[in-house]
Amino acid sequence: MSKMFNSLEGRSVLVTGGTKGIGLGIAKVFVEAGCKVVVSGRDEATGAAAVATLGGETSYVKGD
Repeated sequence: MSKMFNSLEGRSVLVTGGTKGIGLGIAKVFVEAGCKVVVSGRDEATGAAAVATLGGETSYVKGD
C-alpha cells in the first residue's frame, strides 16, 4: 500500500511574495510542517519582519 502523504519536514521551500498576506500564511504552514523556508519580496524591512514572525529555519531574499 502506498502512502498518500509524504512528510515535508526538512525540505526546502521558496515562497515568492511570502512577506505578507496570503504568501506569509503559506510560508507559516510550511514552517509549521518543519520546512526550511525562504521568503522573497520587494521590501527588506517587511522581509525581516516576516522572518522574525515566522521563526524556524527561515530567511529572506529581496526580489521582484
